[in-house]
Amino acid sequence: MSPSQDDARGAASAQAGATILGGALVLALVEIVSVLASAPALRGGGERAVFFALELAVGLGAGGAAAVVGALGAWCLVRLGNSGRALALALLAAPGAMYVGHAAFRGPRAQRLPGHPLLEGLVAVAIIGAVYFAARLIAWLGPRRRTVGTRWVLVIAGLLGLVTLQIVDERVLLRLYPFFHRGLELAGLVVASLVVAVMRPRLGRTLAPWLVAGLLAAATLGGTAAVLVGVRRDRAVAAVVLERAPFGGTIARSLLGTRLGRDGARLSGVVAPEPDEARLPPGLELGPRDVVLITIDALRADRLTPAIAPRMAALAERGVRFEQAYTQVPHTSFALATLLTGRDVYARSAAGLDSASRETLAELVRRDSWKTAAFFPPAVFFIDRERLAPFEKSAYGFEYVKYEYLDAQRRTDQIVAYFEHEHPARAMVWAHYFEPHEPYDLQPGYTAGSEGGPPAEVGRPEAQVRYEGEVRRVDAEVGRLLDWLAQHRPGALVVLCADHGEEFGEHGGRYHGTTLFDEQLRVPLVFALVEPGAARIPARRVPAPVGLVDVAPTVLTLLGLPVPRSMRGRDLSPFMGTAPRTEPRGPVFAEIDHQKTVVDEAYKLTCDLEVDRCALYDRAADPDERRDVSEAQPLVHARLRATLDRHVSAGAEASEAGPEVAALFERARVGETAVAPALLLRLAALSPRARSEALQLLAAMPRASGHPTLEGRDDEERALLDLLRARAGDVDARARVMEVLRGAPRPWLGQAFQARLALASDERAAMARLVEVLDDKALVGELADALARTHDPQYRGSLQIALAPVRSRAEVASALGDLGDPAAIEPLLRWVPHDPYVHVRVAMVRAIDRLARATPDRVRVRAELGALLSTEADAPVLRVLAGVVGPGTWGKVELRALSGAITLPQSDGRQRMVLGEAALSDASLPLVDGMVLLPAHALRFTAPAGTWLLQRPSGAEGPL
Repeated sequence: MSPSQDDARGAASAQAGATILGGALVLALVEIVSVLASAPALRGGGERAVFFALELAVGLGAGGAAAVVGALGAWCLVRLGNSGRALALALLAAPGAMYVGHAAFRGPRAQRLPGHPLLEGLVAVAIIGAVYFAARLIAWLGPRRRTVGTRWVLVIAGLLGLVTLQIVDERVLLRLYPFFHRGLELAGLVVASLVVAVMRPRLGRTLAPWLVAGLLAAATLGGTAAVLVGVRRDRAVAAVVLERAPFGGTIARSLLGTRLGRDGARLSGVVAPEPDEARLPPGLELGPRDVVLITIDALRADRLTPAIAPRMAALAERGVRFEQAYTQVPHTSFALATLLTGRDVYARSAAGLDSASRETLAELVRRDSWKTAAFFPPAVFFIDRERLAPFEKSAYGFEYVKYEYLDAQRRTDQIVAYFEHEHPARAMVWAHYFEPHEPYDLQPGYTAGSEGGPPAEVGRPEAQVRYEGEVRRVDAEVGRLLDWLAQHRPGALVVLCADHGEEFGEHGGRYHGTTLFDEQLRVPLVFALVEPGAARIPARRVPAPVGLVDVAPTVLTLLGLPVPRSMRGRDLSPFMGTAPRTEPRGPVFAEIDHQKTVVDEAYKLTCDLEVDRCALYDRAADPDERRDVSEAQPLVHARLRATLDRHVSAGAEASEAGPEVAALFERARVGETAVAPALLLRLAALSPRARSEALQLLAAMPRASGHPTLEGRDDEERALLDLLRARAGDVDARARVMEVLRGAPRPWLGQAFQARLALASDERAAMARLVEVLDDKALVGELADALARTHDPQYRGSLQIALAPVRSRAEVASALGDLGDPAAIEPLLRWVPHDPYVHVRVAMVRAIDRLARATPDRVRVRAELGALLSTEADAPVLRVLAGVVGPGTWGKVELRALSGAITLPQSDGRQRMVLGEAALSDASLPLVDGMVLLPAHALRFTAPAGTWLLQRPSGAEGPL
């Protein structure tokens, strides 16, 4: 090759490289202007300057790399003519064009288009043709074929094209169809390079090729390093780059590589959306305005009706109501943490991950000049306070905080006073109303049958009547707040929801936090504007399954703010825009302890991982979740179980042992005992840190045992290994465990570890000591059962002390009954009338009965229990009392005798009341052996005419 040819190649390479690098910088500048004009998340000149520098670094890094490729291409193609170069470039673009054509038609709707394979080919051909003609256009725009006027026309046209591409990339199909956005960004780089070529036609020829090569290398390395450092150092600016700047975000994510993706999965538990889910149209954006987030404790979804909650139901009718909304955890603490962070806090906390390291909803809106205020009771952190300590300390990032117990009226007064005294320009306010939470108090004027309240409801359980009275009370106060907002803060966005539901015996239980059936999981979820008749949010009902975890990203989108990638929740705003209300959504996940559930459009699968058992429910045919259809629908069961397993393992960290072991770790972290054997087999192959965690996880599984042959590295690891061996019956290991318990205190030997060691070695003195001080429900239950099996009266005192924590009180009461010491009868008799929890009172009555059977004083004890019949109001306790007391002191009325009406005298003997079978049955009177039992003394119950007294006439014998 002649020197002149070498010079021509060098000049062409330098020209191409300099042009592409300049084009990348022009594209970065256009993006800077566009984002600064539309991204309110950047505050102050400092953050804007950092953003400017970071975007330029993106342009340098990406432009330098692209310029190197372009320069090499120019070196190879310079000897070809214009047509040859254009054809070569078109052939090089062919694989990418074919991929784009295929990706554009891989959705189910596109697959149903007639002749879609032909359409795929046409798209690919169109892209190849565009590349060919673009290459010819570049050649045509040589310096000898341009005048100054033409040059400026082309520059202006190119800049307008850049701006158009940028707007489309930022706003059309946002976060959807990655190939579409990457294509727009590549087109933008080409157009920007053309602009540079037109503006400076001899840019590359004025510099020596070796100098251009050095500049490209420096730009690539310097820009890449600047992006990596900038993204890690300034989270606020990095969020804007990653979320709002299409070109910059794409390059930044590419430079961070797989590490960002792995950290994102580990830190947020994000599961890739299904294809159908990703094709939702763009959502609604309301822009900056007040946000009032109202959460009602324990409000079931089916109680949001005009009869019970007229004001909240009216709000739901004029807004968007999600009819299948689920809490992620049926506990106030973690449910609200999930709501206010957009992350699965419970699952992440159980897996040992930190959700508090990421910004909450309040902190994110504060960055954009919203004032924030929160009004909530300490009960929000009642469960697992230690695991939620960072959130309690920061009050979820709210500035103005009222953290106290208040009734609904004073809570509303508090919120109104905040607006009137603080006068925020725009605010996000969170208010938590606590009333519907048990114990359910009588609310005069709201409880059915109370003075001024709705008519009495004959036969309704008292608990439900009082619960609904509390809902009515809260509804009135929410209505008062809405009226004030409509008058003084028009245009405010109201989000209404609950933290969890409430069970009233549908599956044999009460309250919440115990099962994953719909009565505990389903909650109301409403988005509406406060002023009546507001048209910006359409009135509609959405049957798609969604979760509380979706609320935070939805609020951010509605306000026009970027949604952090770390948020696990999904944006529901498309359902408020053009998305069909029947568009499938989900799956939705929920959990409590070892129970996990997944809900899709048609089915719900609930699994208990501790025993590795799952039940499948057909949501349409069996809304009450009574019949497991796993055998009838094995394919559905397998599909949902695989979905649930992927979700449980979504946060798995990659380890040197591979993804299979990482998945075992994640399943063990949430308490799935089925993985214990597999984890035991892999202990020897794990790294020291991984082995330590594995042993801790195995120790926390009560039934995990084995005979591992490896030696421990230190005292703690040796104790953990001996714990597993002692559970498996190793006598020598049991002796070593006892020595650890009786030895000097060690920093690593906490109370929970001591309890597990005591259980494994049957060290009763240690068990008695620990049962008095622990507040871990599972461990206290195990300790109490182990002590009860000894039947040794010396442990009665320890078990009575262990009654104090409410979480394990029922289990300890049952253990006292099994212990067999009659001395526990009197303390339990004094306790049972005053305990506020139904399941605890039931356990105590049964324990007293078991203890009384072995004493000569059993007649007196049963008489004292019978006296409780006149004061007890809850049917489950009444049924147990009736069975314990027996029929000896009761009058019997056979059910067949009630097929017609019967009459009973009122206590004053002057009036008579007609009752039928339904009236007696609905009055929650206990049923025993086909009989309705009436006590010999007066029993109160509510009837339409007021409170009546039923009693057997003095001296009467036989049926009434």
